[in-house]
Amino acid sequence: MEEFNFPSVTLITVNFNGKRFLNNLFKSIEGLNYPKNKISTIMVDNGSTDGSQEFVGMSFPWVKTIRLEKNLGYAGGNNAGICAAESKYAALINNDCTVEKDWLLCLVKRAEELSQKGIKTGAISSKVLFYYSYMPVVIIVENGTVEISGINIEGYGKKNLECNNLPNPGDKNPSYNNMTSKTDVLKSIKYLSGCSCAGTGSAGSGPLWQLSGYALTGFPVTDAGNDMAISMDIRHTSGSSVVNFYIKKLKENINSGKTPDLYNCDELVPVAQIKAGSSKKNVKIIIGRDMYVSKNDMINSCGLEVNKSFYARDRGSNSFDLGQYAESDEVFAPCGSSLIINREMLDDTGVFEKSFFTYYEDVDLFWRARLRGWKVFYEPGSVARHLHCGTGVEWSYSFTYHVLRNRLLTIFKNGWFLLWFKNTAVFYISSVAHTAHYLAALIKGKKQHRPDIKARLRISIELLYLFAAHIASRFKIRLGKKITDTVIKKMLIDF
Repeated sequence: MEEFNFPSVTLITVNFNGKRFLNNLFKSIEGLNYPKNKISTIMVDNGSTDGSQEFVGMSFPWVKTIRLEKNLGYAGGNNAGICAAESKYAALINNDCTVEKDWLLCLVKRAEELSQKGIKTGAISSKVLFYYSYMPVVIIVENGTVEISGINIEGYGKKNLECNNLPNPGDKNPSYNNMTSKTDVLKSIKYLSGCSCAGTGSAGSGPLWQLSGYALTGFPVTDAGNDMAISMDIRHTSGSSVVNFYIKKLKENINSGKTPDLYNCDELVPVAQIKAGSSKKNVKIIIGRDMYVSKNDMINSCGLEVNKSFYARDRGSNSFDLGQYAESDEVFAPCGSSLIINREMLDDTGVFEKSFFTYYEDVDLFWRARLRGWKVFYEPGSVARHLHCGTGVEWSYSFTYHVLRNRLLTIFKNGWFLLWFKNTAVFYISSVAHTAHYLAALIKGKKQHRPDIKARLRISIELLYLFAAHIASRFKIRLGKKITDTVIKKMLIDF
């Protein structure tokens, strides 16, 4: 290891009933290329009931556990870990992640280099990849529209999937037991373009997807040593024609920060041709392991970017990692699943807003930090792999409620008046429209799965007193800012 003055770092992970992920996480931390005497590791347990605390105590005694009586979410859990840390840096990592050996070293080096240049550096964000590598599968419907459901990954992995004992997906990662489940694997399938969710199929068949023309999907490769068998139910809902399946050979992307052209630039290799009719038909597509030369990592996040309405998204999310984010950049905020924070910044800005529980607490904290003159950067050499929504369920009621509510509170606390007024008005108007549409469908006998309706109604009432509860925070942040809103506006993009 080259000469470097290694500062102390506290690694913090927040856990709620995530026992099945913890072996992978802590085994990967054991393999870090960083002096063990400069690292301390804290697991904040949010009142788990699955034996997480006992498992960590027996298997990883070097991990300090902070036991909370109830679930305080991402914000409250990380705050508890940060308050217990005594190091120069706090590194936050989700419990459903694993890290590559240089993950921490690259974060710390980048932070130190920038600080030595006189840049007021508050945090560094990792490159976060989805846990598995993916086969890019193109489905072309020659005529009409098809509906697919009951998608499964079978064959070589069926026994392993049922036993929750999949081989590790990352070729560079050390060998250790994987505690993900079959459900995690199937949830990891990506429907990238040309696919629209059309509801839920019969019991146990999962969601229905409609495809027409060109559709790009990604199937997780869980065992690079064996063939992959993908099965699904398929039928034509309009038209009637053959459906072609291809493997897409991806090419490196030379345009930094831009999503590669997924339609025209790469070679398609045929693997199956199916004739679908109006009746449901079960089909199986075999992808030989010799085709795995075409598999590629997929990006979860390369830092956060924010638009002019302050909707946040992960840079590069759901795009194949083809070199488009190979350079270090300044970003609006780090991805909350993997980052390092300078304790000096936290002393200046405070910690996460505990009332947020989860979602948008990262945007809120780093908007505050930016107003105080701190900067945030992305470091591509630091790589973590994220199962994503291993604990939470994306677009569930809880997810929707916290995302919609916390975004408006973030704007109220940190933003200029017209931004807050406009977004609040739009929320109330859109909530009325969504509710009216939902009720009209019910009257016509069409029942929809719309967890956002209940969430919107709850938020509409809560905002009346939540804005008042946060008024002191708003005055403190706005009066204490060291840069103008113009600087913030220049970082906002269109999407």
